[in-house]
Amino acid sequence: MCNWGWMGGGMWWPHGFGFLSGLLMLAALIFVIYLFLKMFNSQAGLKCPSCQGRIQSTFLRCPHCGATLKHHCQRCSAIIEAGWQYCPSCEAGINGIKDSE
Repeated sequence: MCNWGWMGGGMWWPHGFGFLSGLLMLAALIFVIYLFLKMFNSQAGLKCPSCQGRIQSTFLRCPHCGATLKHHCQRCSAIIEAGWQYCPSCEAGINGIKDSE
């Protein structure tokens, strides 16, 4: 009887299919760690445009220098970014810009 090949677990499949399933589990674990690190780095990468201090996407002001990051629209009270020219919710002009209508 031959002791190698598909069923023998010798030359072609070391230790049978356990090696293959272990290799697949290791690849899945590495992929999950990669996704976690990618998510963590994308959240930690936000910086204040004035002082380059770390900020979160929900901050209205920079905790380091006090720069305004977001404010409320005067017409609809939606939260808008500091550099925007128009409110995306109600299309109102921001900072003295008049609507074309």
